[in-house]
Amino acid sequence: MTAEQHRPFIEALLSATADPKAGWLDELMAEDPATLPYALGMREGRATGDRLTDYDQAPAGSVAVIPVFGVLMADDGFCGEPGTQTLAARLRAADAHPNIAGLVFHFHTPGGSVDGLELFAGAIAAAVKPTAAWVQSAFSAGYWSASGTDLIVLAGKTAGVGSVGTMITLRDYSARLAAEGVKEHIINATASTGKNTAYYAALQGNYAPLRAETLDPLNQVFLDTVSERRPGIPAEHSEEALSGKVFFGQKAIGHGLADEIGSLEYAAQRVIEMVTAPPTARRAGASSFPSATSKATTVGKKLDKIAALSGKDTVSAEELTAANQELAEAGISAVELVDSTAYAATIERSARAEAADTERQQLTEQVGELTTANAGLTTTNAQLTEQLATANAEVARLGALDGGRTTAPVRAGGASDLDEGGTSADAVIANLPHSKALDGHPLFG
Repeated sequence: MTAEQHRPFIEALLSATADPKAGWLDELMAEDPATLPYALGMREGRATGDRLTDYDQAPAGSVAVIPVFGVLMADDGFCGEPGTQTLAARLRAADAHPNIAGLVFHFHTPGGSVDGLELFAGAIAAAVKPTAAWVQSAFSAGYWSASGTDLIVLAGKTAGVGSVGTMITLRDYSARLAAEGVKEHIINATASTGKNTAYYAALQGNYAPLRAETLDPLNQVFLDTVSERRPGIPAEHSEEALSGKVFFGQKAIGHGLADEIGSLEYAAQRVIEMVTAPPTARRAGASSFPSATSKATTVGKKLDKIAALSGKDTVSAEELTAANQELAEAGISAVELVDSTAYAATIERSARAEAADTERQQLTEQVGELTTANAGLTTTNAQLTEQLATANAEVARLGALDGGRTTAPVRAGGASDLDEGGTSADAVIANLPHSKALDGHPLFG
């Protein structure tokens, strides 16, 4: 659709109404400075704000930013936009420069022609150093290219991606030409019975041959490429994501067509993080780093001293120091290499310390439980001691009583229930009426 913006200029040329002295064509053909690549200076993994157009002047560890603007065509356009061949040359130059640690492609494109696209998108996917796409818009051919990067960062909630599909627009000028007295004759060689037949059939309204011969095969390559390079597209969203629709912001991320939302500086920061990321850590799925199918040798090719350690069973202290120095010189301060034996010892010490902490915590809990139980036993012991003292006093009282007398409960004050006024119990019983009635009875005499 963006190509329609240039239609007035093209029609002006066709109708010869354009003023060749106006200079508009020269101005249109001049390259926009905004489309030129530059180096973004980085320090400790963050952008410094320095933007340098000369990689030689950029500090080591910088990130190259390569704009991908406008309609993508194989050759440089007369509208001042570089073609995909030029863009591929620019990315290769950045990828090979020793001061560049990674690349960010700034996409702002509606798409473009299939011609030259596969080579450009393939060059992005084959880049040795980590790559990210920072996207304002990347549709159709633009998204094909962006899908080859390790990470796709949307510029905002309104940034769009998608339009994963293939189409062609044909214009039939035959009526206009006929009105101008132009008659067209189409003549094929004897053996060229299939040459352009699908095209001319489409002009007659029969689109099936053109769709089957051209659009569908090209589209299948497009779909297969995106599916391979974006394995994080959820199966439930795959059909819609690859249907040719466009998606924005969080919905694009949900469909697996993008990973994150952030600024250009953030995208550069993520690229620096990938410089030393283990290959297996790059994209286990969407919203992470891609798998290292084309980036597995990133560290090895960029950092020679680290590459020299590959395959070694043992590493000397000097080699380890040199490799860490190389990381420091590359501006990578968040990572340090350690010997595997030392690392294993550290892990073992950490595990032992963790086990000791766990045991200490368990002992502390047990001491608390025992302290609580001891307090309960102390209280119980005091209660039992008091009860024992009371029982001993009662035993002593009972032991002091006369064994020849009948014992009876003692009222408060010391009087017995059977000892009214000091009278003995036997006397009381003898004075009872029925006892007296038995006096002198032979059986009770």
